Amino acid sequence: MLFLFLHFDQEKLFAGVADCLPCMQSYAERIVAMRKRDPSLFTLRGGTIDDEFFHAQDDLNLMLKEFMTLMEGRTRLEAFWIYWRQFWQKDVLIQTLESVDQMILRLQERGNLINEVLWSDRMCYYRMCTLLDTHNSATVKLSKFIFLVCLVTRKDVPYHATFFPPASWLHHRRAIRPGDPRRSTLQQYDPDNEVPHGATTPFHPEWFARTIPLFDTPEFHDVVAEMDNSIRENVNALMDRTSFFKMSFSKMRGVLAKRLDLISQTQAKIIGFVITGAVGIIAKMNVIDALSDIQNITSAVLKHLVNQTHT
Repeated sequence: MLFLFLHFDQEKLFAGVADCLPCMQSYAERIVAMRKRDPSLFTLRGGTIDDEFFHAQDDLNLMLKEFMTLMEGRTRLEAFWIYWRQFWQKDVLIQTLESVDQMILRLQERGNLINEVLWSDRMCYYRMCTLLDTHNSATVKLSKFIFLVCLVTRKDVPYHATFFPPASWLHHRRAIRPGDPRRSTLQQYDPDNEVPHGATTPFHPEWFARTIPLFDTPEFHDVVAEMDNSIRENVNALMDRTSFFKMSFSKMRGVLAKRLDLISQTQAKIIGFVITGAVGIIAKMNVIDALSDIQNITSAVLKHLVNQTHT
């Protein structure tokens, strides 16, 4: 029963088992729960510019802490299960680590412009639907992490579609075509920016599910466009968020690399133990065979001597 409980709990944390990063829907649920406990989180507090700057840094740190908690395990038992699962999926762990390295490299190649990185990876979800492998799956999750942080740190939220669960027609779609008439339903908003009744703020977690084409929504395009405009007005506008993402990816890489080293050491010790045991067994068998040969030779010599005596 304990094994089944752990199994299903981890299936929620690492849905699909295609990579070693947390399920983004579970992560989004935790962000929403934090906002529910403290409505002042992930929004403007109405203070001075300096106050809002430090509040934003606190919000970013909380978001990173929650992600790393899911990645490392909330309890010792959960951390052990994550380690045990990845012990048998070392190849997936290695490829996930490579995906994080590639994200760091793309950020450097794009001149540390997080908006260009996010836009360049907008087709990663489509690629994942076409070919579900570790690299595509991990890239989707890392891009969703970037988008989620950028979405939460917006000054206003013009679209209300993300406040409610995605429509049924969105599930299991590889893309939302620009000419699709249903696309307009995702652009409904209140000019006064009033939060509608029954809304889940700052967003509904189901939008970050594995089966939703999040990167084709108007919300995604507007977030990237806002960052593009900010860069045009001030070249250093995204410097703080870029620094945050570089630190976040470094932390993720550190956790994965440490786990890989630990798994490699454990496997090396197990292999060494097995080889030592096998050599010991073989050596023992050789000794027994040698004693048996000596006994046979001794018996033959004694028999020969007895025959000689009688003769």
